Amino acid sequence: MGCLLAIVVWGWALLLTMGAFGALADKGGGGIFLLALAVGWAPVGVMFSMGRAKKANRKRLRDEVALQAGVAVNSQLFHWEWESGLALNEQQGTLTVAAGGHIKTYPFADVREWAVRSERAGQIVPMGGGLAGGIAAGAANVGAAGQAAANTGLFISVKDINHPTWRIAMQSKAKRDSWFEILTQALNEGGTRGAKT
Repeated sequence: MGCLLAIVVWGWALLLTMGAFGALADKGGGGIFLLALAVGWAPVGVMFSMGRAKKANRKRLRDEVALQAGVAVNSQLFHWEWESGLALNEQQGTLTVAAGGHIKTYPFADVREWAVRSERAGQIVPMGGGLAGGIAAGAANVGAAGQAAANTGLFISVKDINHPTWRIAMQSKAKRDSWFEILTQALNEGGTRGAKT
């Protein structure tokens, strides 16, 4: 959805810019030129501003998870991707998880199970229909890719009636496999071996 919105906003800005240059070519169109530029590019400025604020919020949330867990951000026992993450503190025997702006720390005994999942979206190819068919197929592909990404990651089930399952974004298969092994060693075998803390 965010990608589609960006395309629409940029298209709007470019369309109004072309109209602004057309107004400038007319005599006395200077005021219309400036108005068209302002109206066309203002949404782009708002989009950039919102993106910067969102990035700052993600960084703040990431740092809050590390602080609450008592684990360094650059530790092998800390993971952050998009707006979700987890941190393992073996000394305290806790697992801190974050997703959707929520952060919670659980003792190892409250972690019931964990699993890695991966899903890939299919590709919809437009057959006829011209531009409208291509746009519809593109929108369907974006939606399917977003759903596949939401079903991919590390899933952790905990003893918590309000938030029993946490999804931690992990697009890399190697990262998912590594965290599956880290959790297995820490929770089932008495501790990780060789993890950089």
